[in-house]
Amino acid sequence: MAEAELARFVDRYTFEFVRTFPHPIERVWRAIVDDAEISAWFDRCTIDARLGGAFHFGGEESRMKGTTQLIELWSKHPEWPALDIVHSRKAAFKKWDRSKLIEEFHAAGLGAEAIVAPHERFDHPQLRETGAVVEVIDPEVGPTTQLGVTIFLEGTPGEVQGPQPLAGAHTDEVLRSLGHADEEIAGLRERGVI
Repeated sequence: MAEAELARFVDRYTFEFVRTFPHPIERVWRAIVDDAEISAWFDRCTIDARLGGAFHFGGEESRMKGTTQLIELWSKHPEWPALDIVHSRKAAFKKWDRSKLIEEFHAAGLGAEAIVAPHERFDHPQLRETGAVVEVIDPEVGPTTQLGVTIFLEGTPGEVQGPQPLAGAHTDEVLRSLGHADEEIAGLRERGVI
């Protein structure tokens, strides 16, 4: 690659950057994979340094996207120090209160939502506001809180119509729909078939 070239297109989907820096490889690697450091070079830049991981740089009006092969290069050089990017990012996220972190993402214009434990989903503000959290009276256990319809379609709206049916609650109806007469169904029940 010529010194003046910014990048070389390898094929339709791949381009290659080659640079030589007068710094130790550890420093260069950290500058590439640490979001705070690479943002000093490129506005709002992120790189997932795993093989096939995504990279983004530039503002919304001029965004470049793709996947990076950095980890492949790193794996070819066992003499380079190991960098546990995933561990360091997890540790950084764990320093934050979950709700505060989501607020910060939203304030920065980023779409983010916490993954919540199953028992927390009933308190999620969006699910509450849209009516997706419903209370149903179950004949066996009494009032229960359930997650109902979460996708609302104009032409085919759905709703929770009650608790789950008891075992056998619709047997007669199903057998009638299959052409069985009431006398035949009564005979099946007497013989213990249903």
